[in-house]
Amino acid sequence: MHAEELRQHGIDQASLPSAPGTEPTRQEFPTRLNTLPPAPCARCSEAGITTNVTDAGDGPRWLDLCWPHARELAHPYHRPTTIEEILDAILEVAKEVAAEMGLSVPLRIWTDEEG
Repeated sequence: MHAEELRQHGIDQASLPSAPGTEPTRQEFPTRLNTLPPAPCARCSEAGITTNVTDAGDGPRWLDLCWPHARELAHPYHRPTTIEEILDAILEVAKEVAAEMGLSVPLRIWTDEEG
């Protein structure tokens, strides 16, 4: 996460605790999450239940967040929301599976709207 993104969410990069100078190992993340008392959320000081390492230019820092703020800061994933988008996604997967199986089956999804 970049310094500007952190600032937009009310997080001061300099106030975050220093993280190891190298990429943390798989063991360091659970160790940090299982520490009692838990590290505070960088936004609201509630118990942090997620952790990550960020470096916005002044060295690696731990970014501990509670669940609501972790979800808020997560990059959005676009998933189909309309019937048309969902049907298009299903059709695309069906075509991929057919191609992987070596089938040349013409696929079409029929709806009540377009017959």
